[in-house]
Amino acid sequence: LERDTLVINNRSLSPGDISHLNHGILTKQQILKFGLVYCYLTPNANGGNLNMVGNMVLDEVIQVFRNNQSLESIKMKGPFPRHRDDLVDLLLAMDQMKNLREIAIGAWYWAQYHVPFDKAWIPTVQNNQHTLNRLSLDCFDLSESMSNMTEALQHSNNLSFLGLRNCHITDDGLQKLVDCMVQENVVEQLTTLQLACNTALTTKSLPTLGQLISGHTSLEYLDLIGNKTCFEAPQQEEIESFVDVVGRNTTLKRLSLVSCGLVDDIAELLFASLKKNTTLKRLELDYNELTRANGMNKYCLQVLPQLKLTHLGMCGLRDIQQGSIPRTPEQQQRGILIPMVQEGRGNDRHHNHITSSWRCDGNMKTLRFLRHILAQNEHLLSFSIDCTCCQVQSKEFLQRNAIVHHVSTEIEQILSVGLHPLWMDQHRIVNIEASKSRSISSSTMRRKQAQQQYKILTEEQRRIHATTMYCFLQRNSHQFRPLSTPKQSHGSMHK
Repeated sequence: LERDTLVINNRSLSPGDISHLNHGILTKQQILKFGLVYCYLTPNANGGNLNMVGNMVLDEVIQVFRNNQSLESIKMKGPFPRHRDDLVDLLLAMDQMKNLREIAIGAWYWAQYHVPFDKAWIPTVQNNQHTLNRLSLDCFDLSESMSNMTEALQHSNNLSFLGLRNCHITDDGLQKLVDCMVQENVVEQLTTLQLACNTALTTKSLPTLGQLISGHTSLEYLDLIGNKTCFEAPQQEEIESFVDVVGRNTTLKRLSLVSCGLVDDIAELLFASLKKNTTLKRLELDYNELTRANGMNKYCLQVLPQLKLTHLGMCGLRDIQQGSIPRTPEQQQRGILIPMVQEGRGNDRHHNHITSSWRCDGNMKTLRFLRHILAQNEHLLSFSIDCTCCQVQSKEFLQRNAIVHHVSTEIEQILSVGLHPLWMDQHRIVNIEASKSRSISSSTMRRKQAQQQYKILTEEQRRIHATTMYCFLQRNSHQFRPLSTPKQSHGSMHK
């Protein structure tokens, strides 16, 4: 509860709770943000059943909507609203709102809402077409409502986030959505699209996804988590077309393929295509069917120095082994991972009841190869893998990249305002005539010259300048404030 916010999380709802809180806020000002997240219903002290309690809570929420027509954000996620009828009543109560920026409604993961587009949903979106920025519908059944969904999107000019997780979207439904977005230029400002856990999608959707990635010029994040049926024994032409589009794309910055059933052959094609991609920064391949020998060592690490990724997720590799807990620190230094102890046993090192988990084989040749590859990559900032030893080995290089990236960002900010005379003198971009004058116009001239010169630099030249400046700061550390680097108890990186 804040000045203009009424959000209730993980609480038991009873009649009178919402109206009481709402009355306390109304004495001060209008509510701008309203949320009921994971709130459940309980019978009241007078013996009312759940159905009666739910109706009373619904009336209180509707009253909040009626009294606060200037709401900007509404978040509700199951088990309330309880069903379609509750949702219809709530949407009808929003019909006069014209300032909504965010609508996020979802059911429990075992339930499904049938979206009432016919009566309530389209007017709600249409009335907020100039302000609505985020629309999230979790666990809605869109298997037969995608036509109405695309009609509602026709009125969302400023939508940048669209969440359709676990919405039973079919191949035909996805095709309608993509045609609406690409061919009709609807939601042309959309940057995030979540299609996670739509298990009705099949391999026939791969060309459609490729059409979406290549045709939508503003999309930056595509979430395909849990769509195993999309990559289940696809045709060679379909998967090659999809990864080729991902490789040639110039707008996508994050791609999440977690738990999509990817095998080593698909990983080989994907990493080969990413060698020519310079815009994708985050690639999440966790918990697929990839192996350490092929999926990671052979296909991923071989091309990693050529990739521009800042985050790579490779957790959940399929080389599963059983083992006991290491007894000595020497065993850990040889690369043996401490597996997870079975639930209920805590961290007792004397028990040998170990769950199945991936372990590094302790091969020092493999670790040296990993270090050699990471030493050549200057962009990666985080690398997720289920091996404690490999994480320790990669930490040094990831910290190095983070420092250079930080210094590079600082330099770019300094150059953008023309406050870096050392850099300008080095590259002879200061006009001699202007440097003799101290007028405001000469300073503006030098600043513009620095900005123009910096814009034409290639990424490699910018990296060199960042590294040079990092060394310069190290030599003259007594003249500058310390960088905000991760603290360590010892080691050269801290120095």
